[in-house]
Amino acid sequence: MILEKFRSWAETSSPATRAEGATALARAYLRARATERQRQDAAAVLTSFLDDPAIVVRKALAEALAGAHAAPHHIVLALADDLPEIAAIVLARSPILTDAELIDCATTAAGPAAVALAERPSLPITVAALIAETADVDALVALAGNRGAPLSEAAIRRMIERHGEAAELRDALLQRLDLPMAARVDLVAAAMRAMAGLVADRKWMSESRLKRIGREARDRAAITIADTSQGWAATLELVRHLRDSGDLTLSLIFRSILSGKIELFKAALSVLSDTALTRVDAIVDRFEANAFAGLYRKAGLPEALLAATRIALQATREADWSNLRRASLSCLVIERVLTGCDAINTGDLDTLMVLLRRFESEARREATRDAGRLPHAGALRLERERFDLAPLLLEDLDDAMPARAATPKRVAFTVDLAAIEAELLAA
Repeated sequence: MILEKFRSWAETSSPATRAEGATALARAYLRARATERQRQDAAAVLTSFLDDPAIVVRKALAEALAGAHAAPHHIVLALADDLPEIAAIVLARSPILTDAELIDCATTAAGPAAVALAERPSLPITVAALIAETADVDALVALAGNRGAPLSEAAIRRMIERHGEAAELRDALLQRLDLPMAARVDLVAAAMRAMAGLVADRKWMSESRLKRIGREARDRAAITIADTSQGWAATLELVRHLRDSGDLTLSLIFRSILSGKIELFKAALSVLSDTALTRVDAIVDRFEANAFAGLYRKAGLPEALLAATRIALQATREADWSNLRRASLSCLVIERVLTGCDAINTGDLDTLMVLLRRFESEARREATRDAGRLPHAGALRLERERFDLAPLLLEDLDDAMPARAATPKRVAFTVDLAAIEAELLAA
């Protein structure tokens, strides 16, 4: 009887009137003290609204039931499978949808529905992983910005692999306090891919130069990110990721030494040689000894660069880093390594010398910029006064072991992708 009266009323009512009726009936269903029979009849009428051709009616029904624990489950589930603008209302708020149902919705949700699901508070990790794997970039941005959504490292990696070229996604991910260091390096690589595509389309520079600029930007970011690591475990995790992604290169290894980041160099030797970090730590601190040569070879590093590596470690040990920005290349360390390598070079260090010259150019440009920004424009001069620039030869390496400097206090760090992009465009 109730359904027959409803149908008669619906046939003569406007969509706006039907929407008001759906809202009123839904509120009455949720609030009124009624018999089971009355609730069943009301639920039947509410169910009939699901077939209403007017979007405004179904939307009103979704708004009335979305946040209710007592809402009819089958109606909420049907609304979650409606048009995206209707589904978004219940996907964002309904407390009665199960994890399995949310997973099912995530496989088909699109547009505002996918965004609403990604923004859902206390989103299950399984649903978050599925969104990371299948959703479009708008939903991924919403997911990255959802502090209540736990994201596994694998899920973050897929987000970057699929849509890392989107600047808004990179920015959203970088705001997460739980973002792994490896993901920060991946974000830099994604930014470089996006900018490389832009530059290549406009034929601003050659592909080889683009690759080199991208590699150098990734290396700089890796050094800076490593500088923020909280302990050896995080540094080892970063190095393993760099190795697995093919980014643990000789260029990065030498950059780490010449930037004073010996921790990253030690972690690289540990990972590459499969040697306990405690043993690596002790061996590298006595790099003059034969044990270091054995560890170096076990790591698979080039024999021709062993002497150059020792020269770089000695120069880094004797440097004064107090006047340099953290994780930056030192002009004077590079000068001394260049001098030492030039003295022993018989041709097998030519490629390394080219790399060192590039490092020198980069370091001098940074020092000049810093001198212009700092009140004491003589920062570079002060560093030079505190550093002995006499040629460093292999025979200068002896058994004298100065005390190890205290580990500098860690500081918070955010990857400045905008600056990297600007540098690529200006190159």
